Amino acid sequence: FRLGLDRKLEGLVGQIATARTMGASDFLIWKRILVPQIWSIACMLAGVASLWAFGEFALGKVLLSQNTSWALLSEALMSSYRIEAGLGVGFLILFCGGLLFAFFWRLGDVGR
Repeated sequence: FRLGLDRKLEGLVGQIATARTMGASDFLIWKRILVPQIWSIACMLAGVASLWAFGEFALGKVLLSQNTSWALLSEALMSSYRIEAGLGVGFLILFCGGLLFAFFWRLGDVGR
């Protein structure tokens, strides 16, 4: 939120006040003022969050059905001298997380 969305929203306060003065509803303000101007930054931040979530906890817990994460699995493999397997899991984390980030980044470009 602090990576740019907060500043962008504070810059739109004047436009929102003007729209409310002219009688626009909250839905219309959201659809015509907020979404077009914050869509790209919101999608980029969603990409960063998805990269973090993939590497940290979300899919590791779902796929492994344990209280371990992909990052912990990679660290455990590397600490037990299975460096190639640990690097493979680390590459998988970065690759899949990068694909998610690219998806959200492109989604932000499409919405403009």
